[in-house]
Amino acid sequence: MNKLNKYIHLIIFTLTTTVTFANEPAQFVYQSAIHRMSEEAISSTTFYTPAGALRGDLHSDELKRQNTIIIGNGGAGYVGLIKFLAEKYNEEQNAENQITIGWKFADSNMNFKSIKKGKEGGEACDLYITYEPLIEKQLQDQSLLKEIIRLFNDEFPIVGPCKNPANLSRHADPIDNIGKIITYALGLEDREQNVYYSRWNHSAMGVKDQHLWCKAVDRLAKKIISLECIDCVIPNAQNELKTDIQKALDDEMTPYKQIKNRIGDLILKEFTDYHVYKATTRVFPSGAISATMEEGLYGITDGALILQHSIKDYKGVIDTDLKACKIFNHADKGSVEHVLTNPAQLLIPTTFDELPEQSPQYKFLKWLKSEQ
Repeated sequence: MNKLNKYIHLIIFTLTTTVTFANEPAQFVYQSAIHRMSEEAISSTTFYTPAGALRGDLHSDELKRQNTIIIGNGGAGYVGLIKFLAEKYNEEQNAENQITIGWKFADSNMNFKSIKKGKEGGEACDLYITYEPLIEKQLQDQSLLKEIIRLFNDEFPIVGPCKNPANLSRHADPIDNIGKIITYALGLEDREQNVYYSRWNHSAMGVKDQHLWCKAVDRLAKKIISLECIDCVIPNAQNELKTDIQKALDDEMTPYKQIKNRIGDLILKEFTDYHVYKATTRVFPSGAISATMEEGLYGITDGALILQHSIKDYKGVIDTDLKACKIFNHADKGSVEHVLTNPAQLLIPTTFDELPEQSPQYKFLKWLKSEQ
């Protein structure tokens, strides 16, 4: 195997053709604002031809070629997955059956919009790789998707500075570690000191941040209610926050769940407003982990980057020395339900039914679903 095959083999942790879903993620109880990428920022497409790669856009003449397939995706394409699929597929075909595969960079939110646009007759991709099982199932229920296939599982390890001021433990539950980051931040004397780096968008990493924060503040809120003590859970919290939480605790007329949610909202708002470094421009996973280390912050990263970095002599998309940070939590290998696991699923739109079975799209899909 060449070096590219080796590192892509590592990126694709679990390759399977099972069409079942992982357990649907809990819906967020707590909401906070999240920036969206502009359509202009993610309109570019990279085409992997049998002769090499070239840049283009959705109006490129390359799209008019009969043997061109466009896949909408974000981070997996960035670390080389779609390039690898294109090269591997064409290696196994004779010259007349080789195809051009285009990777259209788009976060999951934009891909979902593209699926709906395609159903209405607008320009759209042929296939999509996204990471939100709940939304994907909803699109299938709306007859927008023909099929959903589990393609691989990625993970989002929790990383942070070597000094580890929040005292995270590699043996602790990931949600408890996120809770430690939040309580550490809320106890700082400097109310506006950044502690956590977030891509703060609709990328899989941005959504995972939100998911982890929501689970963590839910646990913190439960502890505060159970102990009837704010300082026992969040030592040295700002007086304004303590006052607002105490008001929620003193409200004897409101049901428990609403009080818990209210306290969780207060904690999350304080944390995201004052202690989260929010990327305001499009940032790839490699840029995110570089910024996290440079600023001495906590955060999550794409497990593929760590695996790439572990390969001797590999020169890839990350050139930062990962020794500058600690990795505190990994997902359990093989577990699709672990909180740090990200199930990547291949979405086949219902517009696929309009294509002949001998089309390049159908042949490529058949290859993707095969054992190899």
